[in-house]
Amino acid sequence: MKAVFEPKFWWPFAVGTVAAFLAWHLLGQYRNDLETRFLQMTEAQQENQLWVDVVVSRMPLRTDDTLELSMLQYRRIDASLSPHGAIYPDDLDDILGRRIALNDNDEIPPGRPLQWHQLHHEEPEVTPSFPVDHTLMTLPVHPEDSHIGLWAVGDYIQGYQRVDSSMRKVGRPYQIFALDGQRRFDSDQHRQAPRHATLLLPIRDALQLASLSVHGPVHWVQVNSVYSNLPVTVAPPNYIHRIVPKGEACVGLC
Repeated sequence: MKAVFEPKFWWPFAVGTVAAFLAWHLLGQYRNDLETRFLQMTEAQQENQLWVDVVVSRMPLRTDDTLELSMLQYRRIDASLSPHGAIYPDDLDDILGRRIALNDNDEIPPGRPLQWHQLHHEEPEVTPSFPVDHTLMTLPVHPEDSHIGLWAVGDYIQGYQRVDSSMRKVGRPYQIFALDGQRRFDSDQHRQAPRHATLLLPIRDALQLASLSVHGPVHWVQVNSVYSNLPVTVAPPNYIHRIVPKGEACVGLC
């Protein structure tokens, strides 16, 4: 039996077919527009993107592993993704030989940027900057001797010790190596009168001064390092602790 379709059936079928074809065409055009726009945005981002090289590991790193050159490599990443404290190729010489510091069960996976906080902090070796036959000697300082804090590291001071009714020179001028254990002071730091001065002097002189200390305290005066004709004996100093408005000297509180 042959199927016969009425004319009223063909009209909706034709309209539906045309509408479906048109929708498929519009959908394809929309997809092409999206792809084109995405490619344009990607190219624009790549043009403005900043790339940096960071140091990464070739292998998993764990606590106390010592960094060697064979363990490391460079990796280029987006600068905006660089972690805080990342280690860069210019820092490579400073990290070789350093040890990894992590929690017991943690590790740094391969390819992840290394960071400074993942390394053990190691104090640099301090090499003495004085001759082998010299040593350091620390002694108490009277506020009046330092002129209430005018001494500075690098100055030279000469010691005098009281013998009977006079003060006699002991040793020779010695360089101040540190004041109150500090070698440097900020330019805007208020310098108080030091309580202790560390001298740089020959070992023989240090032993002689130590033996003289049993006979009484040594008073120190600032001198020029090249001045060799210092007086051998001087009169004992008579320090004035405070000057009151009328010009009278007093000791202690006035």
